Amino acid sequence: MTDADTLRARARQAGVSEGFFDLWGAYHPASPASLEALLAALGDPGPAPPVPPVTAVLPDAPQEIAATVPEAPGPWTLTLEAPNGPQALLGAARAPCPDQPGRVELTGRLLTPLPLGLHPVRVEARAGGAAVGGETLLVVSPPRGHEPAALARGERLWGINLPLYGVRSARNGGVGDFEDLARLAEWAAGLGADLLGVLPLHALGNEAPYGISPYFPVSRAFLNPALVAVDALAEAAAPEVRALFAAPAVTAELARLRGTALVDHGPAWALKRRLLAACFGAFGRDHRDGPRGAAFRAWRAAQGPALEDFATFCALHELHPGPWPEWPAALRSPRAPGVAAFRRANGDAVAFFAWTQWVAEEQLARAQARAVSAGMAVGLYLDLALGVDPAGADAWVFQDVLALSASAGAPPDPFSLMGQRWGVPPAIPHRHRASGYAYFRETVARNARRAGALRIDHVLALWRLFWVPGDRPAAEGAYVAERPQELLALLRLISRQERCLVIGEDLGTVPDEVRRDLMASGFLSYRLLIFEKGADGAYRAPQDFPRPALVSVSTHDLPPLDGFWLGRDLRVKAALAQYPTPEAAAAEAEGRGRDRQALLAALAAEGLLPPGVPVAPEVDPRHFDALAPAVHAYLARTPAALLLANLDDLVGEVEMHNLPATLDEHPNWQRKGPVALEDLPGHPRAAAVAAAIRREGRGVR
Repeated sequence: MTDADTLRARARQAGVSEGFFDLWGAYHPASPASLEALLAALGDPGPAPPVPPVTAVLPDAPQEIAATVPEAPGPWTLTLEAPNGPQALLGAARAPCPDQPGRVELTGRLLTPLPLGLHPVRVEARAGGAAVGGETLLVVSPPRGHEPAALARGERLWGINLPLYGVRSARNGGVGDFEDLARLAEWAAGLGADLLGVLPLHALGNEAPYGISPYFPVSRAFLNPALVAVDALAEAAAPEVRALFAAPAVTAELARLRGTALVDHGPAWALKRRLLAACFGAFGRDHRDGPRGAAFRAWRAAQGPALEDFATFCALHELHPGPWPEWPAALRSPRAPGVAAFRRANGDAVAFFAWTQWVAEEQLARAQARAVSAGMAVGLYLDLALGVDPAGADAWVFQDVLALSASAGAPPDPFSLMGQRWGVPPAIPHRHRASGYAYFRETVARNARRAGALRIDHVLALWRLFWVPGDRPAAEGAYVAERPQELLALLRLISRQERCLVIGEDLGTVPDEVRRDLMASGFLSYRLLIFEKGADGAYRAPQDFPRPALVSVSTHDLPPLDGFWLGRDLRVKAALAQYPTPEAAAAEAEGRGRDRQALLAALAAEGLLPPGVPVAPEVDPRHFDALAPAVHAYLARTPAALLLANLDDLVGEVEMHNLPATLDEHPNWQRKGPVALEDLPGHPRAAAVAAAIRREGRGVR
């Protein structure tokens, strides 16, 4: 066997693909250097454990657990120590293990099945004087996740989606907050909407350029305290807090922050940090020994080590603002002795950051309650980002699970011809599994319990993820395999436990099994109109969309509807030299003209083309306000369970929120909405879009 053969064999054993097919069907083999770098990032998994760390079963299926043991002359006996008591069973060899010579696989079945949930089971196998043992996390998962009652009745619902940070209002601090969210939900419910979606609300660094992307958080489990509505806190009534709000410098800064064209994240957080500190001081004086103080202490205790680690990281980061790998050695792990000493010496600082999470959770829960009280069948629709900043809190806590020397990304596609590297470290499959997928469970459960629906960004990662090693170009990456059936089992269980509908963002090139498995689990697919075209370039007819799906016009990485008609995004990409050649730019511009014409033809075929609008490659901007209701009526006509209308399309925005493959060349994650919250009621275009959706039978009971 040559060195190259050995390398490829090692890659296959580690779940690393030897190449990938791009969106055009061309095969790209991974270079030996890339494979070596990926194997180094994955680390040596060591010998396979005798008992799998995780075993996923359905409640009606036999609850069997396997153990891999050496061949022995006598029979092996398995003992299963489960939460419902020990069970001694005779193990039977199913077959020799093909990848482990000299070993056989035994199975033991729990005679008294365990209920839905997570159950640690201790397995011990004995044959003569030999013994092999280990523990597995038995995941007893429902066959399908949660389905809201309205969808179970066959109703078709719709909602509105927006980036919360960009909401303008007369009372916020220059960044949209949880009070704005609650008021937006009430407004949307008045239009007949059953859900209100937002981009991820995860904890951020809140400093440009790296710390403002909702898809590059410091933690996916915890919330961004910059979104807390300080004026809505009980502590804001304290005299010192009212005086701080009334101080001339503060009122002037609030007015400036509200009036900026773009969100000024850093100064906005600096001011809110100051206001929150004043509120925390009032809390300690006025509420610590009362019911509110008791509620905080009980909540904090219930969060366990996860909250303490996050709050400790935040307090440490204020003293050591650089990336945690550059901190003093005694602080680079949450279990290091220096961290324990820091907690003891800085209890108030840690408590402050724990308290900010409490009030954030409190306000977000209130927004969900107000959404449901206003008549929404689902309420809030949250978004779970794929990964985190490697310099952030989650990476500090889960550094043994995350591959900090690699980045998740995507191979080349029509929207990013050179591929993408997103800068977020992927989880190392064998280490993640060995932990019982603790990080996955923590992040999904915390987000699911906050909302009625949860979108899983880049759901393909449950099956495989494109890894880019080191600083190599994105096109030199390769896919690394996961164990989708175990992850889906956990996702179904959490969905059911938290009564949260799950939507898997399955855009791009995904294997057929992804959508098949999503559907089988009761999860929704994610379909964008501008991608739903046949080989002939014609848009998919409404009746051809699937029922188990969420449909929308576009998303944050794509132009809003008016920007699509104008080709505004293409001009921005050209100005930023994002095309490898002028010919590539011209080809995409020509393709956009064909797409415009095809979409107008699709509207005409459904009798939805507004009067006076020709089916042509160019579109007169004077028709945009009439085309927006027509396009949403087209999507509303589909059998898809959910329709999500972007707020940008309801108010006529042309710029996209994020231009992929840019950092600060474009004002990513900073754009404010063109219409203030107070001006949305009665907005003519928003009302027209909502009316068009209702006419197609959505949100009408």
